[in-house]
Amino acid sequence: MMKNLPLYTLMLAFGVLTALPAAADEKAERDADCVSLCGQGYYYDRPGAKNNGQELVCTKYPKPCGYGCTVGWNFRYLVNGTNYTCQEAVQVSEN
Repeated sequence: MMKNLPLYTLMLAFGVLTALPAAADEKAERDADCVSLCGQGYYYDRPGAKNNGQELVCTKYPKPCGYGCTVGWNFRYLVNGTNYTCQEAVQVSEN
């Protein structure tokens, strides 16, 4: 019956691809929340453990060296009573 249908048609029929646009929209919404709550340069990075796993971690790397030159973090936990935590990298050099 379905053996002649292209693979992407079967994937759509079974709902495999339907979550992808929603995931992208959710990431964009969380990125916007991070900027609103934490400031410019923050983006949604990952889920956290606080509030029984409801925490959403926003990250900022001030220097272009990113994680490679990070020696610590400055945290603001659960900002303004939300589940968002802001973490800014403490970095030692530009490269």
